[in-house]
Amino acid sequence: FGGEMPAGGAAAEREKRRKNRMKLATVRYQDKVYSGVVKDGNFYHFKKSDSSLPEDMIEFIEGYDRYRPVVEERLVRAEKTCAAAEAAFLSPIPQPRTFRDFMSFEEHVINSGKAADYDDATMERMLAVWRKLPAFYFSNTNVFFGPDEPVKMHPTSQRFDIEFEIAVIVGK
Repeated sequence: FGGEMPAGGAAAEREKRRKNRMKLATVRYQDKVYSGVVKDGNFYHFKKSDSSLPEDMIEFIEGYDRYRPVVEERLVRAEKTCAAAEAAFLSPIPQPRTFRDFMSFEEHVINSGKAADYDDATMERMLAVWRKLPAFYFSNTNVFFGPDEPVKMHPTSQRFDIEFEIAVIVGK
């Protein structure tokens, strides 16, 4: 900035950025699925804001540098699609192209080994390798659900094992 920020300036700047923040979302509203942004308690469908914007969230993310200024400019004049509370929130990226599930915690590795009934020597070798190079696997991209979607258990299942996952989109 050149110079010192006035007292309270950093907090004021953070609050300003927080208020101006857009949250990407995919929602179901009136039996249709839309990708867009949530701002100030309302949902704005990309296409309703500007016809040059893509319908698909992955396409929006890929072209983010090009699309962000359009959304920021048009959003101030756009008509909301609905109040956020009226929409059912789906997974922001309903079907990502890839999904890697990392075994991030040693306890997870140990529990996996116990479930596979590995002996102590095998477990030690497995942990030694994992400590040098944490393991991941490519998982099923068809199993993403948003907070307003039911997660159904197959009728013949004996146990319901559900995990909370956190996603990180790595860009440029």
